[in-house]
Amino acid sequence: MSVYEPYCSTWVSERTVRSHRQNADQKFGGGRSRYLNDEQECYLLSLFNLLPEYGFKTAADVALTISNEYFKSIGLSFIPGRKCLRSFVNHHKTDIKWKKEEKLEKIRAAKFAEETRKSWFSLLNKTLIKLDLMDKPGQIFNCDKTGFSDKTQRMFINKKYCLSLSIFLGKH
Repeated sequence: MSVYEPYCSTWVSERTVRSHRQNADQKFGGGRSRYLNDEQECYLLSLFNLLPEYGFKTAADVALTISNEYFKSIGLSFIPGRKCLRSFVNHHKTDIKWKKEEKLEKIRAAKFAEETRKSWFSLLNKTLIKLDLMDKPGQIFNCDKTGFSDKTQRMFINKKYCLSLSIFLGKH
């Protein structure tokens, strides 16, 4: 009985078995190999998560530029595209995900004047001071961190922040 006979029932060719026996480091499994290892992907993910902490929305072109610069800095000649970005987001779907911003209705946009905004924030400030919640953000619930948008966009969502993408799908 040869080494290859058990593999005949699984429809694996002898050439594949021989190849894997000769090269033990060969990758098993389907699909394309990744360009970045886990540590490099974690670093790129932290870059995307760090930008919103400083108040920047990361649009798709900005995310691609950052990815391109990072790939160059580690010595890779591959230029990532939108498909690469989508697969990166899909691979890290527990940390970030796609989200579409909601368009602000015209009536709300018209009624949301500067005076309304200032009075709302002054009321919020007075309420937070009255309830002694200014330095206790853990006790404040139902906060909307996405903000308002006049244009409908896709966004990355982290547990804390949103990274917007300039990808328009469907309407608008």
